[in-house]
Amino acid sequence: MTGQVVRALVVGFGLGALAVACGADVDATDYRAENRDAFLTACTKPGSDPRMIRDVCECTYEQIEANVAFSDFVALEESLEVDGLASLPDVIAGFVAECFVDEVDL
Repeated sequence: MTGQVVRALVVGFGLGALAVACGADVDATDYRAENRDAFLTACTKPGSDPRMIRDVCECTYEQIEANVAFSDFVALEESLEVDGLASLPDVIAGFVAECFVDEVDL
């Protein structure tokens, strides 16, 4: 299940950052509600237990928003398009792992 959450996170990065480029203010420099909504929609889509996956995704997004500069978030989306999961930074993978453990009560 952890692999599924990480894959969902990668998709979430893509759509979350694309919300800035598509129809949003192209000069945006900070996280906005549409980033969060797009991230959570993409992140929860492939889940077999939607409630648990959504909890992990929400936790992960909150960690990213609190600890990753928005410009780094956008740059990460671009690198994930090119390199896929190989470019997922350890800090982000750590957020996913922490949230998975916290939300699933392992």
